[in-house]
Amino acid sequence: MDPHDSKKPMAEFNDIANILRHRGANQPKHPAFIILDPKGKELASVTWDKLASRAEKVAQVIRDKSGLYRGDRVALVYRDHEIIEFTVALFGCFIAGVTAVPINHAEDYQELNYILNSTQAHLVLTTDNNLKAFQRDLALQKLAWPRGVEWWKTNEFGSFHAKRKGEETFQAAELAYIEFSRSPTGELRGVVISHMTIMHQMACLAAIIASSPKKDDEQKRDSYTDGRFKTAQQLGEILLTYLDCRMGVGMIFAVLGGVYGGFTTIWSSQAAVTVPGLWANLITRFKGYPSISRLTQTNQ
Repeated sequence: MDPHDSKKPMAEFNDIANILRHRGANQPKHPAFIILDPKGKELASVTWDKLASRAEKVAQVIRDKSGLYRGDRVALVYRDHEIIEFTVALFGCFIAGVTAVPINHAEDYQELNYILNSTQAHLVLTTDNNLKAFQRDLALQKLAWPRGVEWWKTNEFGSFHAKRKGEETFQAAELAYIEFSRSPTGELRGVVISHMTIMHQMACLAAIIASSPKKDDEQKRDSYTDGRFKTAQQLGEILLTYLDCRMGVGMIFAVLGGVYGGFTTIWSSQAAVTVPGLWANLITRFKGYPSISRLTQTNQ
């Protein structure tokens, strides 16, 4: 499957990681993510080619230096505003053929240990700031360091530079990621998500969005590539959200859906919503697509 074919429908891709390659090749300088601070000012941003290149680098390091096999578990520990780093690590795992395990409450040492032990994850991807904070917390609480686990700082990996022309083919693991959440009784449970499930979710999301007519065109669309997101690079389609993009509907819409649809995801902290007029100002400033903005709010 040639990711450089700009006319290839999304339904013909086998997994979401190949679609990221497609975005990097066909929308290289289009912004993929823009991260805002609580006051609405830009903190960080990344283009599709940079995002794809960094994910390829993470995958290369995992394949060459981790000693892991296809389908092994790799934990991801990132803060809610580290969406770019999280996405790089997540897709790096997809390309490397390992299963990602996002851990969103690393400050809860018991939960962290439980997830690491239950998934048999011996590698954790994180950032330099997170690792320093974790070391500091362990020292203050006089807790032992998790045994048999390596911690890698993906923000120091850099970008991938191919030694030869053409991209390496890869075989994704059957399971894409394992998402942990607590049941109504407080029990911590993991739900496994396969690459096939992700592609099915994205097809359903495409159908939902396509069923909403565009302002200047009342005809319905039946896929991202056939409808409004076909010309995302030219029209500057935007998803504006404040949901946690490391889990649940936030990940489905902003991270996976953003790659599938090729639009720009603009993330603001939930604190921005509490500031009178700021959320409306962000919608006006970035011209966020209203129907998507509503969906991300009502599904919190």
